[in-house]
Amino acid sequence: MPQLIAFRSFAAEAGASAPAFLFAFLLAFTFLLYWPGLSGPFVFDDFAPTNLPALGAYGEIHDWETLKLYLTRAHAGPTGRPIAMLSFLLNATDWPADPFPFKLTNLILHLLNGCLLYAVLVQLLRRRYSPESSRWIALIAAGWWLIHPMWVSTVLYVVQRMAMLPVTFTLLTWLVYLHGRSQLPSRRGYSWMTIAVVLGTLLATFSKENGVLLPLLLLVGELVWMGSTDATHPAWRWQTIFLVLPTAVILGYLAWQIPNATAHYAERPFTLAERLLTETRALCEYLRHLFFPRLRGSGLFHDGFPISRGLLEPATTAIATGALFLLILAAWWYHRRFPLFALAVGFYLGGHLIESTVIPLELYYEHRNYLPTLFLFLPVASILVWLSRHHPAYWLLPAALSLMLGFITYQRVQTWKDEYRLLTTWAMENPTSIRAQIYGALTLQNHDQHQAALALLLRGIEHNPRSLSLQLYAFNYECVLGLNPHPRLDQIRNIIHSQPFDFHDYDMLETTLRNIHQKRCRNIPPTTVHTMLNELKTNSAFQRHPNAQRKIEHWRGEFLLAEGKARAALAAFRQSQSFLPDIDAGLLQVAMLASKHHYSLALTHLALLEHLYSEGIGIRPGMDYATEIKRIHKHLLEDLRHLRPRSCHEVLEAHPIGHHRNHSGDAILSP
Repeated sequence: MPQLIAFRSFAAEAGASAPAFLFAFLLAFTFLLYWPGLSGPFVFDDFAPTNLPALGAYGEIHDWETLKLYLTRAHAGPTGRPIAMLSFLLNATDWPADPFPFKLTNLILHLLNGCLLYAVLVQLLRRRYSPESSRWIALIAAGWWLIHPMWVSTVLYVVQRMAMLPVTFTLLTWLVYLHGRSQLPSRRGYSWMTIAVVLGTLLATFSKENGVLLPLLLLVGELVWMGSTDATHPAWRWQTIFLVLPTAVILGYLAWQIPNATAHYAERPFTLAERLLTETRALCEYLRHLFFPRLRGSGLFHDGFPISRGLLEPATTAIATGALFLLILAAWWYHRRFPLFALAVGFYLGGHLIESTVIPLELYYEHRNYLPTLFLFLPVASILVWLSRHHPAYWLLPAALSLMLGFITYQRVQTWKDEYRLLTTWAMENPTSIRAQIYGALTLQNHDQHQAALALLLRGIEHNPRSLSLQLYAFNYECVLGLNPHPRLDQIRNIIHSQPFDFHDYDMLETTLRNIHQKRCRNIPPTTVHTMLNELKTNSAFQRHPNAQRKIEHWRGEFLLAEGKARAALAAFRQSQSFLPDIDAGLLQVAMLASKHHYSLALTHLALLEHLYSEGIGIRPGMDYATEIKRIHKHLLEDLRHLRPRSCHEVLEAHPIGHHRNHSGDAILSP
């Protein structure tokens, strides 16, 4: 008899430890899957000045002063995201840096999030399931989330640590919150819950702005899961203050953004209504790829995602809108009978509230699902565990699905091993993505494959014939290869009249104008740039955007100055300031005039900037414009007195404020 009791005790302990052991195996398995991708490069927004390059913007970060400059001058988002920015210091204190430690830290953070998710799910599920079933359901749901291929472009894209850290703090908050909730109605329980909500929300939000959703997600848990299982509930006053009111503030902010975001939508090729319609399709598309992942992902290029111009344009918009409505209705109707389903739906839609509604962000990105999908696989996992109790053979199904997810993840990771494979693969797999074709062409160019680069761009033009970006890049490649660019120029001039405004076209448009003006394109006269600038001014989209008009006149001034027409150039510079005053840009214009020895005209333009400064117009915070204007004024008077020619570089050295942009135009093509 004692032997039988001991055997049963051993069997129970073994059964309890098996899910934890298997989850540890999944952690090691995930680490091995991602290991090849850690050798990959930095990409895209990693190089944005407010992200990783901020590590070296003021020299190596080695003391409190340089740390303060780094954190206060880096504007990665509305909050500055100081927690995420601080985390990059774990890997480097200067720039440029080695991407390997950054990617390794991302992977470790992903594994940590998987562990935290497993712990949270076990605690949640014990409210309705046996301890053994809770562990098995948590193993499947957290394991699938951990190894899912959708996170490859989150883990290996260094800057997306900003999307991962809010998940870390969200899960830690849930653990502490559940611990405090288990001690209700004691004061200690409320203390734990209050600390969790307040501190967790602050840490998550200062990692990335969607962390502000934490009270809403806890409220979803209270309404559809914890509130229906626990005998003791938080007092309604506490819930109102710490969960309901923050949620109301979030909803109020989003409602306030509707009229406020109109100006920002001018920079997008879609309206607010079109974005909301398109996001219904995006949310359904995410779900499709989460439950039926493809062998190859689309990576980071989603600019080819079709915009919904109406409920029936395309028709899938009406289908997606109806599907989401039915999903919400079913979750609410059956939230007592199938609370895990309601929890998964509520968490998924609530987690998308910031990035997939009214704020004018781009339409589609996979990393936006990293937080909303934490509980998504719970309903399926619970069904599989229930089936396995009746038919043990069903255990093979979650194992087989895990292996399938792991295989797809491994295949996607292989693409991230080097930049050439990464960008050329994405270009071939995303023919409707304009950016994919451009970055693929630039990668081929860097490997001296100019003909292949042009062929890739021409293929992209077949799919996007009205793309100004692709036409501009193709035009410049034809200049590089000595081909006849006249037919392409005719297409560009035709598009310029009606092309919707897209700020991504600016850099290549500027490069094109410079190449024409500097006679780098065969048989195209420099005066063509003025014709194109005049045609741009007739574009209604550009007319509605002051920044676009300012740039047009700034370019016109540069070209006129190069042609020796200094007074006309000054008139263009002053016109640019009338559209959108910008003292930084104005100081650069002063430097250009001075570099051509037009000191009187430079002083005239500087006087305008001094007036703008006195009125508080066109300034950036943290800049000592008064000192810089006074210094430049002094140097210009000295030069005027001695008529000593000064280079543009010398003038810029005199006022470093204007150093934020390079106008040399040396390269035919630029990324």
